[in-house]
Amino acid sequence: MKERRYFPFELKAMFAQAGLRVDHVWGGSLGKSELRQNIQWDAIEIMVTATLP
Repeated sequence: MKERRYFPFELKAMFAQAGLRVDHVWGGSLGKSELRQNIQWDAIEIMVTATLP
């Protein structure tokens, strides 16, 4: 299986193409998404919250 990593600006562009406005982008690690931290370069997970404009 091949994995692809995305930068936050790429995710924001994809969400915009889908008609969504990104409200927040947070980093995290497995099982700790409730901490809502700034994204680190070694982050395993990225959480995005978005809304319809």
